[in-house]
Amino acid sequence: MKFRQALTAAAAAAVIVPTAVLAAPIAAFATEAPNPSAPDTTRDSTSGGSMSEERPPGAECASAPKYLQMAIEGLQSEFIAGADWSLSSITVTNTSDKAMEKVRPKPYISSAEIVDRPYEELEAEFRNPVTGKWLSFEDATHDTAFTGFPVAAHSTVTLPLRVRAIDPAKPGRGYAIMEGMFSNQDGSCGFSHHEQYDFKILPARGKPGKPPQGGVKNTSAEGQGQGQSRGQEQLAATGASSALPTIALAGGVAMAVGAGAIITVRRRKAAAGPGDGTGATA
Repeated sequence: MKFRQALTAAAAAAVIVPTAVLAAPIAAFATEAPNPSAPDTTRDSTSGGSMSEERPPGAECASAPKYLQMAIEGLQSEFIAGADWSLSSITVTNTSDKAMEKVRPKPYISSAEIVDRPYEELEAEFRNPVTGKWLSFEDATHDTAFTGFPVAAHSTVTLPLRVRAIDPAKPGRGYAIMEGMFSNQDGSCGFSHHEQYDFKILPARGKPGKPPQGGVKNTSAEGQGQGQSRGQEQLAATGASSALPTIALAGGVAMAVGAGAIITVRRRKAAAGPGDGTGATA
């Protein structure tokens, strides 16, 4: 009996000692004082104050839809594959009391259908306010092609936008995303809100299975034969006989033969001279 009690006590001690050893570092970490020199990354950029006070230099940018707002205005709800550019615009608004030195829209457009490269089913470009040239959505993501533009405090910049679906684009659903960010030399920065716009991609005009616009003339031998058969069918529908051309031809030949006989008789009478009409002379 005493031996069993000893074993039980030893087992309990073996369990309690490791638990106490593991709990010691956790308690020490919990009571450790915070480092006052560490940057405060818990402040929300929408809590107020100037943009330079929102984030310390070197800190990561946070969401700042209160200060930077971006939207697409006038985007079509339908795009016909192969059609010309559709014009709309991107609006960039700075609602803060301080100018934004570099604002970079980061739009995206794509097909929602299952294709090899859904982002190549549509083309989209906006006019760079710095250079005045059209800039594709893809090029806008590269620093070598686009570094942003300034937006004054309490002002809006409108960027002309043009979108089109390529000719072989698959009909179905598509979408565009509008977002962006700003940054300043003092380290302040922030992201805009995220907006999505849905639309449809319609099939191109004149694709197989659809009648062409205005019709196409068939000049092949087969087409000509079909045209002749259709003409005969139309004659039959109006009660006309397909033998009419033959009858007309025969009538024309008979008229020609009769006219020739009359001319021959007249010539013979003229050659015989005047008489009693019987052909005998006195």
